[in-house]
Amino acid sequence: MLGIGFITPTNNKSQRQRISLENSTDQLSKEEKRKNLFQILINKYFNKISNFIVKEISKNKNSTVFYFNYYDFLNDKLGHPQLIMQQILYEMCYEYSEFIGKDQHNNPITLKTLFGQNFRFTVKGKNSVIFEW
Repeated sequence: MLGIGFITPTNNKSQRQRISLENSTDQLSKEEKRKNLFQILINKYFNKISNFIVKEISKNKNSTVFYFNYYDFLNDKLGHPQLIMQQILYEMCYEYSEFIGKDQHNNPITLKTLFGQNFRFTVKGKNSVIFEW
């Protein structure tokens, strides 16, 4: 028998179909890939987003549209790019996230701590996010 799995009859005509068993190592590697992807994208986009919002605040704006690179979020079947961006933004706003950095006094640095508790975002379309504060 090739690979992992076994063969069972599936209908009355004695046709056989391969049923593969899921490996727990595949699930672990998928979670590790997801964590690595999140860490890379949070490191890349946190400074971009915060610098962009600071520029917009200096122009006396209360909301803005941020465009991100859609192709950064294409992955190995870990999820849709828009959903990954939304999850990353939630992680950037959540102060107990494992991906968030700390300042010199060990306080978490999140988008909500930088721009206030009224900070909101909405992922719109394929490659844009609306930020409001």
